Amino acid sequence: MLLILFTVSSASASEIQLLDKDMYLRSGFDAEWTTLQQFDASWTKLAADPSRKKMRIADQPLPDLPKRSFLSLKTIKPQNFTLIIPFVNQNSYTSPGLYIHRMGNNWEVYLNGKLIKSEVNLDNEGNITKKRNLRHIHILFNSQYLKQGKNVLAVRIIGDPTNIENGISLFPVYIDENESIIAKASEITTLMLIFTYLVFGIYHIFLYINNRKELYNLFFGLVSIEFFLYIFFRTHIVYSIIPYSDVVIKGELTILYTIIPTFGAFAGLIVKKKIETITKIYAAFYLLLILITIPAPEAFQEDILRIWQISAIIPTLYYLFYTIGFSYVKQVKRFKDKGLSLIRSILRGLGVSVPGNLLLGVLVVVACMFFDILDAVYLNLGLSVSKYGFFFLIVGIAMVLSNRFVYIYKTVEKLNQYLEEKISDLNEANHKIGLSEEKYKLLVEGSNEVIFTLDENHRFKTVNRAIREKLGLLADQIIGDTFMEFVEKSSDGRSMEFKYITEKFEELKEHGKPVFFKIDYVMPTTMDVIDFNVRLEYINIEGSNEILGKISRVSEDVLLKFFKKEKAIFTIGNQLTTAEEISHRITRNLNRYMDHREVNNIRIAIREMIINAIEHGNFEISFEEKTEALDNDNYFKTLAMRQKDSNFNTRTVEIEYRITPAIAEFSITDQGKGFDHQKVLNKVHEANEVMLSHGRGIIMASNVFDEIKFNKKGNQVVLVKKY
Repeated sequence: MLLILFTVSSASASEIQLLDKDMYLRSGFDAEWTTLQQFDASWTKLAADPSRKKMRIADQPLPDLPKRSFLSLKTIKPQNFTLIIPFVNQNSYTSPGLYIHRMGNNWEVYLNGKLIKSEVNLDNEGNITKKRNLRHIHILFNSQYLKQGKNVLAVRIIGDPTNIENGISLFPVYIDENESIIAKASEITTLMLIFTYLVFGIYHIFLYINNRKELYNLFFGLVSIEFFLYIFFRTHIVYSIIPYSDVVIKGELTILYTIIPTFGAFAGLIVKKKIETITKIYAAFYLLLILITIPAPEAFQEDILRIWQISAIIPTLYYLFYTIGFSYVKQVKRFKDKGLSLIRSILRGLGVSVPGNLLLGVLVVVACMFFDILDAVYLNLGLSVSKYGFFFLIVGIAMVLSNRFVYIYKTVEKLNQYLEEKISDLNEANHKIGLSEEKYKLLVEGSNEVIFTLDENHRFKTVNRAIREKLGLLADQIIGDTFMEFVEKSSDGRSMEFKYITEKFEELKEHGKPVFFKIDYVMPTTMDVIDFNVRLEYINIEGSNEILGKISRVSEDVLLKFFKKEKAIFTIGNQLTTAEEISHRITRNLNRYMDHREVNNIRIAIREMIINAIEHGNFEISFEEKTEALDNDNYFKTLAMRQKDSNFNTRTVEIEYRITPAIAEFSITDQGKGFDHQKVLNKVHEANEVMLSHGRGIIMASNVFDEIKFNKKGNQVVLVKKY
């Protein structure tokens, strides 16, 4: 394909390139100038330049040429300019023609003084009545106008001199045989490509109409139609439908500004199942640009286009690297986790995953655009392969969506077949349900673990017989009580444990997934404190949600007898529930050297000291503030406020411990201001009943540990237990 394009697009032997010749430019116009070959000082010479790609009036060093500032709404009355290009012809043409890639706004072309094309539309006051900023201008002229040897091509240009579209905007400009120009400037391939976009777009919009849940079909259809309209507005054939070039330019820019947010919406929906916030923001911003562009003069439209070009960098990079690229990287990681090599994972991700397909298509478009830039600056092949890159992207996405549709269709067919097979088993299944219920009751009642259900208010509805053996309770003693009432009866009223359990219930309600936690249960007969695991999950029974729970004793660690020593450091945030969890973690191996009751007391004391580090250290809640909050029953509200306060919520607590066969040492360090620990220690044994209600961390620690050491600042405590 590229070879064919090269053959068609490359310069022919008879082609006379004009834009790289010496040129002469001046303000004004006189028909006598159209044959000049000698130029005085009133003319500005534009020296021959093989790299010249355009000749815009606003860029030229003409004297007294007005300038405009960025985003200026000022308009200047159209002025006349004359461009003379002397050239030498050594060819013989049967049917010659002139090709100009793009020129505006009003203009006339003369060859050796003969007018060969006029697009001048002025009123009596010299104002332009019909703008003719055209692309792919093909002018057929009489072969007798072109002489052997020296010739003069003169162009009269009329327009706002500050408008960059005034003049010859794009290369090439050349004379050649008419048939050769038609072949090279043919838009048949382009029209075939873009009408493919139109068909894809309409088809996917119909798919969306038939299934409104697949919103990505709508946005892909819109993207395809936008590509069709944008490229169509850049063809020469559009002028046969819309003769006013200013309307064509406004339409082109309007479509251009919609492409990025529409593609972003499609990419977000197909990859992340949502329209991302950045897409909504830029959609609103580009809508504003469109509303400004429609009534704005042409020069101001160019300023808006520059704003769009700069602003488009951010969403383009975001969609490429985050929406598509990051999702593709995660897909590659999934393939690699399944045992594929990195290279195979990368290739498989590009070939079979939706993010990979999109990334591949976008990379092809970027590569084509990069090639076109190189071609325009250095190679001068005129291939313009970007349109094929866009075709690859659109067709590729269409294939992705069609494969997705085929996959869904096959899946539905399999499901239908599966359902048809299962319908015949329905009666038998209903019969088995009754048997299953009986078996379930036998399994529950025969279980060695406590199994129970709670209603929506967390009250016990049912409980199996294991509650008597495991917890020393009868079912009648607990039915109707809330779970928190059950915990309160079997504990010493520790508010932190209640908070911990309350948060677990909130977690279950918010996420709907099973939750696990531990409770310290005091056996009613022996008063022993035993650790139990609790598991809660939602179940639906006859249309109502209930909580199915299980209580089981914490199993002994079979590797504990091999334990010798350990040392570790943990850094935690300011969630009080974490204090409960980490106290279990760092004391579990003490059972190797100490009685279970002693270990439990140590664990509770450590938990209370960690809570002190959070409350009084990191959160800087004084004893008086806590007393007042507890009296007003809003202490946890006070904690929640501190957890949201940026002055406190970034602080952490560091817990360092070591356990050996002879000693256990725990260091707890907060990031608070510290306190007068000696003053508090002196009051430990004089603590009154009010203090015991919540100021018991140090008291418990002093009763459990052999040594309590604070640093000078008072934000670190070291607890030592010898055995």
